Amino acid sequence: MGGRRRKRYKKVVKLVRRIPKVFRCPNCDSVSLTISFEEGPEAAGDKEAHIRCGNCGLYAVLFVPLSYEPVDAYSKFVDAFISGSISVKYERTLSEEE
Repeated sequence: MGGRRRKRYKKVVKLVRRIPKVFRCPNCDSVSLTISFEEGPEAAGDKEAHIRCGNCGLYAVLFVPLSYEPVDAYSKFVDAFISGSISVKYERTLSEEE
C-alpha cells in the first residue's frame, strides 16, 4: 500500500544585511575608520560622533542628532570631508610611536 506523497517545499532563505561597524577612510582608503558616540550638550539635543582612522590617524568630531546611527554619521562625515567644511586632525597611533 502506498502512502500519500507530500509536496516538498523549498525553504525560503532570508538574507539579512548587517550594518557595518568599521568603515572605509576617505583619506587613506583603508577599512579602518571607527565611529563612537558621546552625549553632547543637553540644550542642543545633539551627540558628538568621534571619528578615528586606525591607519592614517585621522581624527574628527562631528555633532549629529540623537537619532543618528554610525552609518548616518559616516555619510555626513564623508560629505563634509570631501567638501572641506570639516576640520580634521592627524593623531599618532601607538604603532607609529614605537
